[in-house]
Amino acid sequence: MDTKQIWERYDETRDPELRQEIITRNMHLVRYAVERLGFGVSYLDREDLISEGIIGLIDAVDRFDPKRGIQFVTYATIRIRGQILDALRTRDLLPRSARRRVKGMQEAVQTLVATLGEPPTEEQLAEYMNVSAEQLQQTLCDASLEICSLDAPLVEDGETFSLQNLIEASEEFEPAEQQARAELHEEMRLAIRKLPERQQLLLSLYYVEELTMREIGEVLSVSESRVSQLHAQAVTNLRALLETAGYIERPLVHAAPAPLAMMAGTA
Repeated sequence: MDTKQIWERYDETRDPELRQEIITRNMHLVRYAVERLGFGVSYLDREDLISEGIIGLIDAVDRFDPKRGIQFVTYATIRIRGQILDALRTRDLLPRSARRRVKGMQEAVQTLVATLGEPPTEEQLAEYMNVSAEQLQQTLCDASLEICSLDAPLVEDGETFSLQNLIEASEEFEPAEQQARAELHEEMRLAIRKLPERQQLLLSLYYVEELTMREIGEVLSVSESRVSQLHAQAVTNLRALLETAGYIERPLVHAAPAPLAMMAGTA
C-alpha cells in the first residue's frame, strides 16, 4: 500500500500494525529534525534527542487527522521538533554568565541597528562590546545554544503570535489582525533585505530549502559550528531591525526553529 492508502486504512481501523508501519516509514523525519538543530550535541545527547523525537512522531501519528487536508510530513515535523525542543528547554545548556553575555550582545545589536540603520558587522559589534573577535564568536555560539530562532514569540505574553506564524493562513483572523499581519510581513521582508547577502542566503537555505547546518556549511565553505554562529547572528539582526521599526517588543532567546516560507519572496 502507498502512504495515502495506509492512512485511509488506519483512519478507518486504527490497526496497531498499520500504526507501527507509519511510524517506521517516518523515522527519517526524527533524524532530520535532530540534524537541523545546528549545534554540536554529543553522541549521547543526539541519541537522547532522537528518543524525544520518536515520542513526538508517535504523538503526531496518534493526533493526525488526514481529513483536514494537511500533509502528514508537515504536521509530524512540527510535533517532532516541538518535542525535541521542549526536552532541550528542561536542560541547563548555558551558565548564567553566558546567558548574560548573550543578552548583552542582543542589546548591543539593537543599539547599533538603531544608530547605524543597518545590522553591524562583526568588527563593529566586537568594538562596541569591547570584546575580541574570538570572544564575540563564543557569544554567538552561546546564542545558538539558546536556540535563538525566528519562531520566538514577539511579545512576552504572546504564545502564538511569532515571526513564523505571520506566514500561516490568515483567513481565520479578523480583518484588523489580518492588516496588522500584512504590515508586519512586509516589514520583515524589508528587514531581511537589509541583512548582509551571506546571512540572507543562510536564512534562505535553512528556512526555505530546509538544509541542515552541515549542508549549509558545505555550500558556504565554512564549518557547521560557524554556520550556527552566523544563523544566531542573522536572527539577532533581523529581530533588532523589526524592534527598531517598532513592530516587535524586546527579543526573547528561547525558541524553536521553524520554516520561513516568506524568504522565497525576498529576492
